[in-house]
Amino acid sequence: MEPANNKPIVNNSVRIKIPRWDDLPTFEIYSEQLITIVDDSIGSIIVGDEIAITKNMVNNYVKSKAIPKPIRKKYNKTHIAYCIIISVLKPIMNIADISSMIEYYIDIDSVENTYNKFCDYLESTFDKVYKALSNGDSKVCWNEFTSNKEDIILVSSCVSIAFNVLLKSLIGCLQDRIIKGVGENDREEH
Repeated sequence: MEPANNKPIVNNSVRIKIPRWDDLPTFEIYSEQLITIVDDSIGSIIVGDEIAITKNMVNNYVKSKAIPKPIRKKYNKTHIAYCIIISVLKPIMNIADISSMIEYYIDIDSVENTYNKFCDYLESTFDKVYKALSNGDSKVCWNEFTSNKEDIILVSSCVSIAFNVLLKSLIGCLQDRIIKGVGENDREEH
């Protein structure tokens, strides 16, 4: 089905801007502050009634060793970076797999570079996905996703979460149309 009058499929494109490593606090913080920073950082990609992060989630991440233990109940940039990555990817991956992915890239590079690379890929992917939808064309083509072999897991996870958010948004739009009764007269007779 083509959009009526070549209107964009999704009117409210998801524009995300995740703080980079150098933008994260340089001082230690408590779990409540960590939760606020993560929520503020990724709130634009949370769909519906999903919850990005809670104090219990943070405690479970520490217990399962998905994130490093806090020092005297205080968290730092590393914890924030881990929690942002985990919170973004948990709708499509289990925590153990996300943790393994993070550790794989940290073994190759630093936490800082891994986190910044993840943010770059995530923002770029969302821009590409939603740009294709917002141009009003009746057909959508995504062929701009490329990666070097080293980063294929990171890029694939970003592409997957972008399409997961897109799918949830489209289903939400469809449900809104059904609730409003739109589309009943738009159906073609077969």
